[in-house]
Amino acid sequence: MKKLYVIVFFMTFSLLATAKDKADKQYYGVFAGANMSKSLSFPTSMDSVYGGYENFGAGCQIGGFYEIALSQKRTWFFHTGLNLNYYNSKGKDVKETGSYFEKEITSDYKLSSLFAELPVMFVRKIKIKDWCISPSLGLSYNYGITGKIKSTTIRKEHKGWNTYDTEEYTKNENIFDAGMGRDAVFNLRAELGASYKHYLLTGFVAYPLSDIFSFGLSFGYQF
Repeated sequence: MKKLYVIVFFMTFSLLATAKDKADKQYYGVFAGANMSKSLSFPTSMDSVYGGYENFGAGCQIGGFYEIALSQKRTWFFHTGLNLNYYNSKGKDVKETGSYFEKEITSDYKLSSLFAELPVMFVRKIKIKDWCISPSLGLSYNYGITGKIKSTTIRKEHKGWNTYDTEEYTKNENIFDAGMGRDAVFNLRAELGASYKHYLLTGFVAYPLSDIFSFGLSFGYQF
């Protein structure tokens, strides 16, 4: 009977150790959060008096991830997943033409877009009891699902002392059809995560190799 207890004990211990080994080797998780982004593709004029510029707008992201260990010590991991990123950006262009700046043309742009993102990153995990710090770096492939740009243009023509004729019109376009951005882009992506047991807090910066620069903060859960 004692032999049976010993066998059962060692079998239970072996199963728990195997489960923990698998848990330490690979992770699944989900996250959601907010971002700030700006487009680098607004159609500003070369002869703008004040110069064209872009502003950050608020957006959000949601997704899931998978990580698997690359080293026996469980310190380096490969990270991938699927993210949905909603971006908002703003831009402005002011141009004055004619002698003595007889005509001023001001254009305001508002851009919104939805991208599916596939990250390919390498993660270094630094564990301190129930805490874990995870810096990571890699590339991400982004595919544009949909995107709209709303442009409002005001033409102001000088007619006399403090007298102007103004004309205003608004236009809505698909950003990819209008040449305002590419529907397939790559970003250099860096993250810094902190986790306590199963709960995650991650900050990220996505540096554009093409169109959209963004940074943000996400909260997640790791299974």
